[in-house]
Amino acid sequence: MHKVAEFAGLIYAVFIRPITILFEVLFSITYQAVPVPLFALTVMSLVVNLLVLPLYNRADELQEASRKKEEKLRPMAEHIKKVFSGDEKVMILQTYYNQMGYSPLETLKSSVSLLLQIPFFIAAYTMISSLIVLKGSSAGPIKDLSLPDSMLHIGSFSVNVLPILMTAINILSCLVFVKGKSLKEKLQLFITAGVFLVLLYNSPSGLVYYWTCNNIFSLVKNIVVSFMKKKEKPAPVKDPLQNRIFIVNALVLSIFVGVSIPADYLVRATVDLLRIDNFINPAGYLWYSAAIAFGLFFVWCGVFYALSSHKKVMNCVMVTITLCSIFNYFAMYTNYGDMTRFLTFIRGVDMPEAKEVLISIAVTFAMGALVVLLQKNSPKLLLAITAVLIPAFAVFSGINIVNINDKCNTYSYIKDYDVDPTIKLSSSGKNVVVIMLDRAQGCFFPYIINENEAIRDSFDGFTYYPDCISFGQHTNLGIPALLGGYEYTPASMNARADMSLKDKHNEALLLMPALFDGLGYDVTVIDPPYANYMEISDLSIYDQYPGVEAYYTYTAMNPYSDQMVSSWDNMMKRDLFFYGAFFTLPSYLRPTIYDGGYYNDLNERYSERYIQDTQGCSVARGANSEYLDSYYLMDNLSDFTVVDGQSEGSFLYIDNLSTHSPMLLDEPDYSVSFSVDNTEYDRAHVDRFEVDGTVLPYDDITTLTLYEVNVGAYIDLAQWFDYLRACGVYDNTRIIIVADHGGLMYLGPDSLSDNGLITSGYNPILLVKDFDAHGFTVSDEFMTNAETPYLAVSGLIEDPVNPFTGNPITSIRDMDGDIICAGSSQHTVSTNNGNTFLPGDWYRLTDPEEPLDVDSWEYMGCW
Repeated sequence: MHKVAEFAGLIYAVFIRPITILFEVLFSITYQAVPVPLFALTVMSLVVNLLVLPLYNRADELQEASRKKEEKLRPMAEHIKKVFSGDEKVMILQTYYNQMGYSPLETLKSSVSLLLQIPFFIAAYTMISSLIVLKGSSAGPIKDLSLPDSMLHIGSFSVNVLPILMTAINILSCLVFVKGKSLKEKLQLFITAGVFLVLLYNSPSGLVYYWTCNNIFSLVKNIVVSFMKKKEKPAPVKDPLQNRIFIVNALVLSIFVGVSIPADYLVRATVDLLRIDNFINPAGYLWYSAAIAFGLFFVWCGVFYALSSHKKVMNCVMVTITLCSIFNYFAMYTNYGDMTRFLTFIRGVDMPEAKEVLISIAVTFAMGALVVLLQKNSPKLLLAITAVLIPAFAVFSGINIVNINDKCNTYSYIKDYDVDPTIKLSSSGKNVVVIMLDRAQGCFFPYIINENEAIRDSFDGFTYYPDCISFGQHTNLGIPALLGGYEYTPASMNARADMSLKDKHNEALLLMPALFDGLGYDVTVIDPPYANYMEISDLSIYDQYPGVEAYYTYTAMNPYSDQMVSSWDNMMKRDLFFYGAFFTLPSYLRPTIYDGGYYNDLNERYSERYIQDTQGCSVARGANSEYLDSYYLMDNLSDFTVVDGQSEGSFLYIDNLSTHSPMLLDEPDYSVSFSVDNTEYDRAHVDRFEVDGTVLPYDDITTLTLYEVNVGAYIDLAQWFDYLRACGVYDNTRIIIVADHGGLMYLGPDSLSDNGLITSGYNPILLVKDFDAHGFTVSDEFMTNAETPYLAVSGLIEDPVNPFTGNPITSIRDMDGDIICAGSSQHTVSTNNGNTFLPGDWYRLTDPEEPLDVDSWEYMGCW
């Protein structure tokens, strides 16, 4: 049954979806310019009717030609029917029709106009009936455009007036059109009008209004045509070469837009699109983007081409579109930065500079002129130029699809992961907890406890180290030292060039679990980053330690998971095609088609969305899916915690991405909401962003949203700490809260240097609570996140050594060398995975007392 539904969906994508996309884009653009539904429906009707007018005109010509041919053959055909009977009559009629070049199938020509209406009707019905903006929208006597109009009431019985008006206009149009037509043609038109009345009588009034506009257009067209002197047009000359040119270009565009460009994206984003709670091979969505592209370029452009009297002109347009699309993708490609799994660019899409616009326009005209020249003088060359693109794009797409499948097979192990962690803590022994909050900004914490004193109270026993730095500004560079100590800073890892980064990274991941496993502790590891240098961690590296329980929970705790997957599924089936089309357009048209990441889907714009759109710094709609995927582990820590009175001790490592995923939360409790309006709270509490005379740049949306998710994380931790106190295991638990790096954001002129250094990227949070510690303190001691292993084992293991290298685990106090940090932006382990890190910028911290001041850093060059 599922396969049947998928096949039906693909058929719909080929024949109907291109039309619904046309409707959606036209309505969206118009509605955003003038937010009046009836106006948008009127414009949509007018534009669509003008676009398909040549089709209907040609259909009328075919119908008229078929009628005349039938009239010419009718006398002899009727004579044959009277004189002969049985098989003899059939054979003679068939022979006669063959001699006269007539096929009974030509009677279908008289139905072309009706056949064209069917897919347009289905598309309009599907699109308009589901339009969210029509719900509750009134227009004059119509109270709700999403419901039947019910404008006339006779007692308790209501009558829908619009369908009757629509039918009256339709009949009037038919009366004008059928003058001089046969009874058969008249009946066909009047029956069609009756069918539309039945189909649309109880339909949404917005849909009926749209179809009424279509009928008005048809009436005006028929009146104009009735006054025009009809000219006999010669039958189009058959030209096999032109047919081949069209077919080739339609296939090129179908493959390029529907498969090649989307597959190129998917092969790069495969791992980001995989979910442990719903493992789906994203290559399957290429069927839908390919089907839409094929439907648009081959089927519907093919209909226009088949009915066109100007096939050479249409081919000039098609070839120009093909060549310009390729030029725009390869020559005018713009890197819009990181993209979410919902096909939205994090930085958005801006209008290009005037110079780029002029270049695009000039290239379009130049391409068009070249195509016209070749069409006139050497159409075979025109065919050859575009024909070679089919195998080229097919091979390119095939290679990417194979790579996507290989990646999915490589990561198939995640389907067997245990996503229900058990956090074991000992009430009789000692516990060590390391919580790594990815990208948690160190300098935020004073502002957070300034705003929320309850957090400070719950963090009793903690020491805050504001002057803490990381050795890299991305996880692959910053996390090894955090996990393994100073032997795993980027510079130290590069010095061990005889060993792969993967093996060195695994050593760092295993160091603390191995040490505590050796003490006989219960060891729990949750969501370790890049285990085995896989973007989705390969937990098999922990198999050699039977006492270590490793879990991968990312995406699995999200209560919105089912809705999110469904939303993503629907989006991919539609917007993956838009993604392909987006890059083939001139850069000045891309913002219009991108539409802020909605791709002109108004229903998506006004529905609960798993992407957050901020409107200023206080109002937002939707929710960041990446935040939701991480947040709920932190929000439910107490539910996973089990206290064991017999355990020797416990070690827990948690890696969490909630602080990495910026999102506006609902203040003052900083909870998840799909509709945030913090205007009043922000206005009343603006002073929360000032501590000791220093103001956090809260008017910067990047800074503010990262601040908010940091607050959310600390609120969750505070609640867990209260739970630990209630369970009697807070005092015997050492807790280290640390980040792999800070956030790349502007914190004032002192945080940004001319050579690209952003000091905030090297300022991770570091909070430490030792056994039986009380009170909250702030230390001015310089620290690094590489201190974590030393802090974790201090007092528990005498003279601790690295179990893999045999070297002692040291503290910052024992270091004599320089603090050298990596500034590389090569953050993916799928590419930066040799024996040493790829070349990038390097910086030396010269003044540890002021790590956020750019003057405390020295640029060492790129190597």
